[in-house]
Amino acid sequence: MAIDRTTAIEPRRDKRADLPTGLTPRGLSRLEAARYIGVSGTTFDKAVRDRLMPRPFRLYGRLLWCRETLDAAVDALRDAQTPEDDRAEDSWADYS
Repeated sequence: MAIDRTTAIEPRRDKRADLPTGLTPRGLSRLEAARYIGVSGTTFDKAVRDRLMPRPFRLYGRLLWCRETLDAAVDALRDAQTPEDDRAEDSWADYS
């Protein structure tokens, strides 16, 4: 049986594309969560294992990370490493 290679296979549609522009989903996959906080998947896994980042929750068969919980974890890491006295002299502290 010959395979017809002229028929294009439609790529899977990204359901998140239906979100309004600029709206980040609340539940992020592992790689999305890693990208969201600005690290690689491997570094994110290590941070979760070391309890620097939150554990995921399960929705049916998917593991998801809550965007707001990730924000809180990143804020806590930042605040733990930046004493309040130093933040007063930090011009970027106004934007946090």
